Amino acid sequence: MEPDEKTLKAAARAYQKARRYEKRFDYANAAEWRRRAIRLGHDSPDSYAQLGVCLTRIEDYKGAAEAYQRSIDAEDAPLARFTAYAFLLRRTGEPERAERIYQRAWERFPCGRLALELGRETQSSDVFLMMAGDGARAPELEALRHALGARDAREGDAIGMLARLADRPELSAYFWLYLYARLFREKFAAAALLAKRIAAEHVLAAAEDAPPQSVEELHLAVAAACYAERFDTGHELVSRFAAEQATDENRAAALAVTLDLLMSEGRVDEARRLLADRGEAGDAAFRDMLRGKSCAIVGPAVTGVSAGAEIDAHDLVARTNVTDQALIENNRALAGARTDIIFYGTGYVRSRAQKILDYLAAHPAKLIVLRHPSTRRRFAKSLPEQPSRIWASLKKRDFIGHGFALRHILHDLVLHADRPVSVYGADFYLGDQPHYAGYFDGGMDLWFEYARHDVFDTFMFMKRLADAGHIKCDPVLQAILSEDIEHFASRISNRLENDGRERKVA
Repeated sequence: MEPDEKTLKAAARAYQKARRYEKRFDYANAAEWRRRAIRLGHDSPDSYAQLGVCLTRIEDYKGAAEAYQRSIDAEDAPLARFTAYAFLLRRTGEPERAERIYQRAWERFPCGRLALELGRETQSSDVFLMMAGDGARAPELEALRHALGARDAREGDAIGMLARLADRPELSAYFWLYLYARLFREKFAAAALLAKRIAAEHVLAAAEDAPPQSVEELHLAVAAACYAERFDTGHELVSRFAAEQATDENRAAALAVTLDLLMSEGRVDEARRLLADRGEAGDAAFRDMLRGKSCAIVGPAVTGVSAGAEIDAHDLVARTNVTDQALIENNRALAGARTDIIFYGTGYVRSRAQKILDYLAAHPAKLIVLRHPSTRRRFAKSLPEQPSRIWASLKKRDFIGHGFALRHILHDLVLHADRPVSVYGADFYLGDQPHYAGYFDGGMDLWFEYARHDVFDTFMFMKRLADAGHIKCDPVLQAILSEDIEHFASRISNRLENDGRERKVA
């Protein structure tokens, strides 16, 4: 029986309520309204897929699995839904069920097998959000796969193959974005950089032919413009979007993207003026906290630089994901012991929330910076006296990849500070100890971390800030940022090739 008009209107209202909660990162309420919309008749496969996302975020994995199952039963279910479902099953300890989902996806998408293989090996669905299109179906990909898998494959050969394919218009951005991740897995970072640059040009060409119609499309196009260093094109796309998609929500999004674009260019003073004109109370309070102060951000890498006293001499010291004061004290000589501001990442909060709360109860910070409003509300219930704010990085998608945490932290600190920010304990994983002991439990797939965090975007962003004098770096980081990006990419290839250690070359 078809729902009547009154029920359909109620379903539409519930759907819009769910969307509003999702934008606030309040996934518990979003999931409740998603369920209500589905019960009232808004029960498309997309609705079930989004319900699965919400339930995953609040760790209702059983409910999420049921929702994803409903979402992939539709005949037109895209590849990305299968990979998200399989990733969830792997994450919750059901590899056999995950394998069955992969098999089902292979049957429905026989030409997407390469993309599925990458997702299965990395146990992640992230790379598919942009790669579930025609890129996985290109026959050239199969030939490249065999060539790159050869025992004697060399990076120069890979770069030559990419150059010969670069002008083929039928090879879409999806093809090149898939290759970007694939080449990192093959330890060919310099070739991955070339693939990403070609992908950026494809995205920009498409955006110039058919300007972005949604905020998501705008973010992607502007991220590609930053990658290609075509900043004027990025500003033109933002201006056109604001003029043609003239709603209050879209104008606010265009303003946020402009702010990020200016920061990516290194035009920090202009970004600061734009931020001040926007007049957000939380931004003003953070600016007041930083005004006239010397500030240092200390990353988790052990680089061998003994800068403890120098770090602690700053007016404010920021750190990432602190949960144990003893670990900080153990590194006092290298990295100081003061902690005034702490930036907590989403994954860290998800896996260590109670440990973070216990630490802050014993060692209150002057300010903690969190990623999502829902986390802030949760922490405020337990620690009502602990000052907090939401991380103000505005880069929604880094063109496949999410940027290193330090990239977002520097966006936030430099944007609000009025003096150069000092940076310590960061080396892009080129050293032997990416994290100090106890900071991160478990090992890393280095190639995947490089691809997922978009190391080249982070490098270019930090280099522009350093060149413009907005950040001051310790000697290790300064030496890295003094290189051009091609040499930097070659160093990453070198590190990947040598089992996670960078071979010393003359």
